[in-house]
Amino acid sequence: MNVYLYSFRCKTWLGESGGLRNVYTDKQMSDDDIIKQAKEHSEKISWSKDCDISLILKYKQSIESVFTYPNIAKIQHESFLQHDKDNPLFK
Repeated sequence: MNVYLYSFRCKTWLGESGGLRNVYTDKQMSDDDIIKQAKEHSEKISWSKDCDISLILKYKQSIESVFTYPNIAKIQHESFLQHDKDNPLFK
């Protein structure tokens, strides 16, 4: 999985909003496509239409299971799916 770390700064009616976020993708994407996706997401979370995006770092991420705790059986998977379906950021 490719991960792109970016900074964003958005002008809002209260001033400015900004920070660091990541874009995760399994696809090969151009830097322009990553910036477009980061800008769309930053605009949604800041409620702004004026965001500046700067790419900082691209890296590969992998996950290796080291140990499974017994509480994994308590996770209610369908509640996560329902929550994501209703979240406008995942549409």
